[in-house]
Amino acid sequence: MSVMQKKDIRVVVLLTALFVSLCVIFDKQFHTAFGFLIGSRFDGLIETSILQHWYNVFAGHSKWDEVGYFYPYSDTLGYNDGYFIYGVIFSIYRLLGADVFLSSEFVNLTLKIIGFISFYYLSHNKLKLGFKASVCGAAIFTLSNALTMQMHHAQLLSIAFAPLMTILIYDYVDALCESSLKKSILKGSLAAVLLSAWLITTYYMAWFYILFFIMFVFCSLPLVFINFRVIKERVKKPSVLAILVPLVVLCVSIIPFLKVYLPKAKETGGQDLFSVTYYAPQIGNLLDPGKHNLLYGDLSDYIFSSYFPDVQRVGELNVGFPWLIVLLFIISFFAVIFNKNKELKVSLLKCLVSSLFLSLIMMIKYNDFFLWEYIWRYVPGAKGMRVTSRYALFLIFPLSILAASFLSGYIVRLPKSLMFLIGGVLLLEQVNLASSANLDRNSQLSFLKSIPAPPKNCKAFYVIGQRENEFDINNKNIDLSLYPHNVDAMLISEIFALRTINGFSTFNPKDWDFARDPLQTYRARIAHYLTKHEIELGMCELNLQTKLWATIGNVSEVGISQKIKDRIKLSLVSSASFDENTKKWSVTVSLKNESDLDIGYGTFNALNIGVRLYDSENHLTNVDYLRVEMPYLHANGGENQVKFTLPEDFDKNSSIAILPVEEGINWFDQVGMHPLFVNFK
Repeated sequence: MSVMQKKDIRVVVLLTALFVSLCVIFDKQFHTAFGFLIGSRFDGLIETSILQHWYNVFAGHSKWDEVGYFYPYSDTLGYNDGYFIYGVIFSIYRLLGADVFLSSEFVNLTLKIIGFISFYYLSHNKLKLGFKASVCGAAIFTLSNALTMQMHHAQLLSIAFAPLMTILIYDYVDALCESSLKKSILKGSLAAVLLSAWLITTYYMAWFYILFFIMFVFCSLPLVFINFRVIKERVKKPSVLAILVPLVVLCVSIIPFLKVYLPKAKETGGQDLFSVTYYAPQIGNLLDPGKHNLLYGDLSDYIFSSYFPDVQRVGELNVGFPWLIVLLFIISFFAVIFNKNKELKVSLLKCLVSSLFLSLIMMIKYNDFFLWEYIWRYVPGAKGMRVTSRYALFLIFPLSILAASFLSGYIVRLPKSLMFLIGGVLLLEQVNLASSANLDRNSQLSFLKSIPAPPKNCKAFYVIGQRENEFDINNKNIDLSLYPHNVDAMLISEIFALRTINGFSTFNPKDWDFARDPLQTYRARIAHYLTKHEIELGMCELNLQTKLWATIGNVSEVGISQKIKDRIKLSLVSSASFDENTKKWSVTVSLKNESDLDIGYGTFNALNIGVRLYDSENHLTNVDYLRVEMPYLHANGGENQVKFTLPEDFDKNSSIAILPVEEGINWFDQVGMHPLFVNFK
């Protein structure tokens, strides 16, 4: 077989392995013609809104460091991951005609391709590992069992840049050793730019790479010290410029990242130790491949449910490694550490397994033992991360390198047939059948298309309501209070390149207060925010249920009392009655809603019914005597009743006035409504 034919076969094998890997990961997307995409209704839309922000930046519609949400704050990109590189890729697909959601998914697909190809290139062309082992390692890295379980956090897919970053660092160090000035400046500068861009794209994986690199260098110091004379003889003295120029490039290229994130780190204080500890994995979490793992799912379920029921197996702590790769690491650790061979590859493998061991020890939480606390306290940037367990997701990169090295025969010598079997199991055990493709693309597109363009005089907007018939507005789940309306506002903001005061992020401005609940004060909180920041002029309101825009002339128009003051009718059902058993007076009032808004319980137009107390001389003695929640009244004729039971010390010679109250805004008599007066004589 000629060299060319052999090369062609290898290309086919490589591309086939890539294609199969992509088919496994994006199975649901391919089967539904990308009808369902990676991400949830909440996090998926947040990411898409930030990607659309970069498209707006490149189109000249937005400032690069100012996303659409959290108006009127500036530098708002720093409240979340920046997604810069993602945004560049996204914008290319948008220019090619793909919609916002399809472009977002194509970013994820592109990242997987970058990760696979760059890992193979690193393994085979740089580390000189075998072809089959390198393909297998690339597939292990791409399939990543734990990352598949966490793919709804698409920012974690930026681990794909780790092999590319390593290639550039490898070439830079190689150029330094050869004293090649041009090559070292080029590779070093490219590495500096990539690192800076990675940091402003997704902070977690970039910082984890830096942390592991530091551990790798730390573990290599004893070897450098032992072999110092040999290294000094073989390595040429590098030029000062070869070190200085990339360093200057790093200092310059990292400025955008520091400009955006340092002020926000100072403002928010970063993540507290409680959160960091809460999301730290136990040993059981790292040994649990998950219930959807192709090979071990059922067995894992049985073992953990029967013998380790206290291990939390959901959410962010679902980061376990398949069992063979764990066994491979243990074997490799002892085989390499006690290997007296001083070849460079063996020395590098010692550094690799030592760094992996150190990483695991630092990350694991066991009762009060938690070394990551010292990283949180003393390592710059560590307080920017809440979910410690995500470091386990990053470790698939060095583990894949270790697996490729093992399969190449650099750690132990085994028969080829056994190596082939091990390679096959290593691949299959990374397949996890859990699907993160939960975002209904057609549904989201339909919603976006239903939103009309905002009025031309709008400078910014806020939202009320939520999508019709999507979530139960009375459900007190915290996520349903925080996300639906805020996330929709974020995406709509970027689609129309119009800023919104709404939004929700990793960190929020200190005076952010736009959770849905309590519903009675939502509009009041909006009004307070507008007044505080003096941004009433040009403010618009978007009703997510009716999909109608309204221009707000002044802050009083944020409330609904002005709009419906003459449309709410109150009347006595019967005369006031006295209960001899409870010794209390009660009054039943009939309510009728003649406005075109649904009001009361379970709506974004939640109101109360208030009671004011007057003495026998009709002097006002208590302006806020009693409050009762207004029941639900549908628009255009909704009716209901409210019963008021007055306190036991109520004097029957007194009288009361009953009228609606819009909490935090006003009582309806302040906008001209006449109260319902009730006498008890």
